[in-house]
Amino acid sequence: MPKARWQLPEAERENFEISANGTKMRCRVCREEGKGSVGKWIMEKSVKTHLQTRTHQACARSHQQRIEQDVLEANRVDTAYDAAALDQYQPSTVSAQHSIIETMFSPLDALVMDLDMPNLEDNAADLQRMTRCREADKNARLADETVPSEEDTLKSAYQRLLSAALARGELEQDEDEGESEEALDPMSSEDDSDDQLEIDEDSDLFPFPTKTSLLLDLLDNLPRCRFTNAQLSVIMTFARCLGVPNVPSLKSFRKLQASLQAQCASEPERVQSYQGNIFYVNNIRETIARDLANPLTASKIQCYPEEVDPGMPVSETWQADRWKEFTPSQLTPMFSRGNKRFFINELAQCFDGQYVIPLTLVIRNGVLHTDAFVVAQNMDGQWDLTDNTLITFPVDNLE
Repeated sequence: MPKARWQLPEAERENFEISANGTKMRCRVCREEGKGSVGKWIMEKSVKTHLQTRTHQACARSHQQRIEQDVLEANRVDTAYDAAALDQYQPSTVSAQHSIIETMFSPLDALVMDLDMPNLEDNAADLQRMTRCREADKNARLADETVPSEEDTLKSAYQRLLSAALARGELEQDEDEGESEEALDPMSSEDDSDDQLEIDEDSDLFPFPTKTSLLLDLLDNLPRCRFTNAQLSVIMTFARCLGVPNVPSLKSFRKLQASLQAQCASEPERVQSYQGNIFYVNNIRETIARDLANPLTASKIQCYPEEVDPGMPVSETWQADRWKEFTPSQLTPMFSRGNKRFFINELAQCFDGQYVIPLTLVIRNGVLHTDAFVVAQNMDGQWDLTDNTLITFPVDNLE
């Protein structure tokens, strides 16, 4: 049978409050004590661990002591106004006029008061002892609340895993050079070295210098899975221990990422609306320019509208009649073939020697076509229309 799920004890239920979405809980005892980082919202599965921490137990003891003190104080105040004490009250039979002024103490008592006066030296020793105990308790609580830094935690975990792997013989230690403590330290000075990464523009990995740098950048930019410098440094150290070639240092890798960001990305533009709302937008022109410059994405971009035969379904945005509402100059005004560029409203020559002026660029039956006027040159060297009728032909007929 599966292990039963841990349930919060009934005695502790009143000491916890549940968040609005019902996924988190908060300890009222620690929150009232105000112990640094404790008393915040935690996951429900972490409540059992929270109850076992010394910080919570210290807060619970302090909370219980304060409750007991409040009860004692309330009892003391209630006793002073207890109605049962009035039953023992005896009316005074002494006349309201006094002929003799009575003194509170006799002359002898006034000189020697039989009071239990405390010893000042004993009080001073007790005060010093209480002060030391309070300071020791305060330091112990601060030590309990101190959370180790992420760097120290990762470093100790890395050393523990690596030592276990060496003990099992999974990693071979170099007998000639040996691995010093600094070489095994993921936060060593090696990650602070500023080695220059040479980038080969003719490489298939451009703009990355090596495949290792490319994979590290992909790992560091996984969506909803961000890595800190300490975590990435541990990954690089593991890669070096496993013999991965061309592992950069953390500093040089961050410099490479900064240069790639400046070279291959656009900085979002800050915009403030009339209502004072601030948001950021990307430059669509720069985004399209990068897509066109990338041969992997340029072939997937649809630049021209497409005419669909009557009765055929329209499945893409560029097949709708909406594109007919724009002038040809507002659509894509040119196409390229090899090193040649052909623009609309400019003179072009066909392979048969005919001169035309293309007016549109439209895809028909999967082939790019143009609607053009046929022109001819007169005796004065000017170009005239031979016919006002448009002719349609594939753009591959242009020379």
